[in-house]
Amino acid sequence: TLTDVGPGEVGVSFHKTGLADLSRTTTVPSGGQSTLDVQMELGSTLAITVLDENGNPASGVSVTVASDNGYGDKNGLIGPLSPTPGTSTVNVTGLPAGLYRVSASATGLASEWYHNQDSRASATPIPLSGGASGSITMRLDPGATITAPFTGVTQVWACAFAQGSNTVAGQCGSGMVGMGMNTTPSLTGLRSGSYKVLYYTGAKRVWFGGGSNRDSGAVVTLTKGESKTLDPVTDLSGVAGPLPAPAKPTLTKQGMSLLVESPDYQGYLATGFSYQAALRPAGGSDWTELPGSFSDKVLVPLPDGAFDLKVRAYSPGYQSEWSEVATYVPDAPGVADRPSVVVAGK
Repeated sequence: TLTDVGPGEVGVSFHKTGLADLSRTTTVPSGGQSTLDVQMELGSTLAITVLDENGNPASGVSVTVASDNGYGDKNGLIGPLSPTPGTSTVNVTGLPAGLYRVSASATGLASEWYHNQDSRASATPIPLSGGASGSITMRLDPGATITAPFTGVTQVWACAFAQGSNTVAGQCGSGMVGMGMNTTPSLTGLRSGSYKVLYYTGAKRVWFGGGSNRDSGAVVTLTKGESKTLDPVTDLSGVAGPLPAPAKPTLTKQGMSLLVESPDYQGYLATGFSYQAALRPAGGSDWTELPGSFSDKVLVPLPDGAFDLKVRAYSPGYQSEWSEVATYVPDAPGVADRPSVVVAGK
């Protein structure tokens, strides 16, 4: 029996050695109980060995596995995963039957999707049946590097997109194959090929050699292992500004604490952003910022009475507008103590 969960839709994960991990959702009524009846299948194993172009074990290996059947996180991803100590092999266990795609990176080498691909969509799928064991070997070429200097602002993101990749969304967007962030961004681990480079300040996007127009942006061509420094981009001054507000946070009472949850800020949290929160008495005028920062959720001491809470995304040199205000009212529907889920299965 799981307690202190809900109300609403609740996700439950199951793990047992030798069986496939399983996730299910159930809807828990306020103050009530929900029952799950599950049956776990034999788990599959996938061994991924990462070598350099000469067949030597790579160092600093990191592997991500993508599931075509939705297993993993909300994007169907498992990882990043590290190899067994002393090896360059990553063993992924407890996989349900299905199709999987693999991305690998290593120190000084070009990142790629199996087999010799730039994207998840074009990667070769690896079929696994229930209880089966599979293995692949990935040989990575020496990685190329783009250094992207600029003037006019103190910090930007620079993102590399392979020619013909997807449209830009969010911060840098789908189709991105490399990213650097700092006073002189360096995009490492790139495969040989042709790229376009996007500079992002938090308020405006500028394409190298093309201003705001991606189609007219200059093509940057890299050979295997090449390091290339671009001419400085100079038209970024005066464009830095507030970032869009994050989504309204959700508030859930847990004992004498309050769980504050906010979704990933347009994919930014993985690139240095965190959240800050501020409180005030409900309907009041004076806000008090909570100390520290958090990622997608945080437990805070439960203040007395009703209060308002808002969040903003933050990174050194950048901060967003404040979110819409969420109001906590003691014992109101949706913020009561969480009821339970009863799990039965085999």
